[in-house]
Amino acid sequence: MTGRWLDTTPLKVLQRQMNWPLFGLFIVVVLSALGMTYVSHSNRQAFHQLQKELMNKNDLQVEWGQLLLQHSTLTAHGRIEAIAREQLGMEVPRRVQVVPQ
Repeated sequence: MTGRWLDTTPLKVLQRQMNWPLFGLFIVVVLSALGMTYVSHSNRQAFHQLQKELMNKNDLQVEWGQLLLQHSTLTAHGRIEAIAREQLGMEVPRRVQVVPQ
């Protein structure tokens, strides 16, 4: 019996004991697991990028609100009239100075 065992190579023993459909299924499961790992990692990276972009959007909305407030302050009619009087020496025309249309 020991002589017979020595005559067979390990590859032949492996080939006799190998169940090819089961081995194929094992390969498919391993590849599926690797694919899931890759997709999960890609999903986490995309979610992180999304969070950064949402934070950037919020920052830009705050800045836009501040700019609108500054714009409304700088373009207030009273302020423009005061600058026109003080810096440019302008005044509101009297009724006799207005040309009718």
